[in-house]
Amino acid sequence: MRSTSLARGMKEESVGTVVKYEAEHGITIKALRRYADDLVEMGVSRNQVGHVIEETAKHGTPASSLVQGLGMFLESAENLKKEITLTVNVNGELKTIRVIMQGGNERSGLIHAYLRHVRGYEMEDAGITTFWPLGQKIIVNGRAKQLPKVFRNEEELVEFLKEVVERVSKNPEYVSEKFFKNGVPKTTVELEFPLEKFGIKIDGIDQIHLSFSFEDGEFVLKTAYPTKGWAVETFIPGRGGWQ
Repeated sequence: MRSTSLARGMKEESVGTVVKYEAEHGITIKALRRYADDLVEMGVSRNQVGHVIEETAKHGTPASSLVQGLGMFLESAENLKKEITLTVNVNGELKTIRVIMQGGNERSGLIHAYLRHVRGYEMEDAGITTFWPLGQKIIVNGRAKQLPKVFRNEEELVEFLKEVVERVSKNPEYVSEKFFKNGVPKTTVELEFPLEKFGIKIDGIDQIHLSFSFEDGEFVLKTAYPTKGWAVETFIPGRGGWQ
């Protein structure tokens, strides 16, 4: 396997800080390079892997925990892979389209959902960030924020997302309204999904956001994050901070 440079996407002035932080967690430079290779193999862009390690370390996740957590998240999605289809009636003819939950990269897909909404990737540079509550700690400016624990681990979170997508797929009226226009698949779909309305009860989470795009004849999940509920922590960059 080709070794990945740690400086890929990482700010030059941050390399020393990151290496020191990782060393405090027992991670050598050699091990850090190996973790960088692991992340690239999972789907993180090679030219951004250093930035991903830098960002997640800054917010309290050493590379070993990042690789382990993301690996479990993606592996669970693969193990739980099940054919999910959306069906809509167009002039008496049934159209069926598959829904895909794929890894993607740091910008979209399951990898993005995990990095941003579990580990805080780019939370200080992008817009509002809400977090999936897995009991993790997120560090901002040296201060740790303890998040609630609704899901025991990454596998439970993936199972929940699968259940949500399946519930959506089994509601033909909702599918017809949200995913199609005049029988034609929409290019992008943004859903604010109230859990109780679809018979899903998760203590601490009342509503989530799902984003899909129509690509090569399939709807692809681009991101997923919670939006309402007592266990949903929200961060706004700048003077906003934790809400």
